[in-house]
Amino acid sequence: MEQETGHQTIQVQRRAKVEHGGDDNCALIAIEYDDEIFRIEPDACIKIIRTWTVLDWCQYDPFDPNWKGSGRWTHTPHVIKVRDEDAPVVTCTVGL
Repeated sequence: MEQETGHQTIQVQRRAKVEHGGDDNCALIAIEYDDEIFRIEPDACIKIIRTWTVLDWCQYDPFDPNWKGSGRWTHTPHVIKVRDEDAPVVTCTVGL
């Protein structure tokens, strides 16, 4: 993610925070997100719908035919809108 401060752009790295409240020693946590990007939006330059998935590999087994859904959580998507509200400024020097 980038944040602009005046004329400087700063790269900001953010990672999801995991708080494990389990009562055992097993917690092989994996976090992934999936983005849907929409470039034509009336109130934004870009709209991103991000869905997070969290896996605990100690509980989740994708090959278990009797799997009952434990160890895999998909969280409600959140919406990220990117807006550019500053008009471009062009400076030309004539006569050089």
